[in-house]
Amino acid sequence: MKIIRIDLYEYSLPMNRALPVKGTSTMNRSGFILRLTDDRGYSGWGEAAPLEHFSWETKEQAREQLLSIRQKLLAIDPEELLASVIKDEEASILGLEISPSVGFGIYSSMLDLIASRRKQPIGELLADTVCSRILVNALLDGTTENILSDADAHCRSGYKSLKLKLGRKSQAEEIKLVRQLIDHVPPTVLIRLDCNRTWSSEQLIEFLDRIDMTRIEYLEEPLREFSQYAELPKNVTFPLALDESLVSMSPDELTRIDRLRALVLKPTLLGFVRTLRLARAAQEMGIGCTLSSSLESSVGTTMLAHLASALSTGRHAAGLGTVSWFDDDLLENPVTIENGFIVLESLPSIDRSIRMDLLKEVTRHD
Repeated sequence: MKIIRIDLYEYSLPMNRALPVKGTSTMNRSGFILRLTDDRGYSGWGEAAPLEHFSWETKEQAREQLLSIRQKLLAIDPEELLASVIKDEEASILGLEISPSVGFGIYSSMLDLIASRRKQPIGELLADTVCSRILVNALLDGTTENILSDADAHCRSGYKSLKLKLGRKSQAEEIKLVRQLIDHVPPTVLIRLDCNRTWSSEQLIEFLDRIDMTRIEYLEEPLREFSQYAELPKNVTFPLALDESLVSMSPDELTRIDRLRALVLKPTLLGFVRTLRLARAAQEMGIGCTLSSSLESSVGTTMLAHLASALSTGRHAAGLGTVSWFDDDLLENPVTIENGFIVLESLPSIDRSIRMDLLKEVTRHD
């Protein structure tokens, strides 16, 4: 396979809710779309969209890296590179260190290109067995009344997993809220709590003492400092999920972490290769693997759903419900969630659904 053309575009989409960003907020999401075209006319699409204050690279840095690497990609055979990545033999493109969002965009476009050419589902390029439906968790936010009302609506719609962010109110208020939520939803619905690294060890222990943890699927990054987990008494048990800590953690380190039950994998923040390696490590350890969005458009979310079909084995809900946050989208037929699931067969073909009117070509200005 030979790549003969590479196009780079920029997008900016309005959102219907504010995205909190380090003390401020934004009602807009922007990023880049990469299109690869091969010698038989097939195209592959990928999204590179650093998330401000969460990604270590800025949007401008991603732009420059994409422009710099664009010509070098013409020398790459996507099928050979993918084969080496799957075998864990190759961690970079042409020996270059690439930022996580750029890596996700490049590898996504290559996967999409190969799948289009082979007329094969993307997930099957990465795993022998893929899920036909991807379970998705619903996000809860707002006042207590809104949270409980939305939880009702999501449960009636078929969602089996709910995610609530904590660390925004007093400890007493949040304990009361979680108790109300537990009492409010059916016992078959799992609850995930994202604490955003806001608690002390004492707050965590108090929370565990006052909550029925049999109803909680996991606590995501509760403690302020990672070193605090090792300092907890051995009799303090709870299901721990890691998210932000994975950015600087090797897969080998995971086996030394007590209480670990799940990894929250965000390829835009971790990069494609690191995501694969961490997913493999999770599978070997028998712990959960949650593929999650960093507020990508439907272009990136489509790829995340395909990755979830291959890497999460369908046992753990993916965090892909944020497409509804956009007032407009890059695909004519955006990713949809039905009864708490994304159905693989319903995922849009990016090449047939892309809205070129929302894309602006990126060129270098030297």
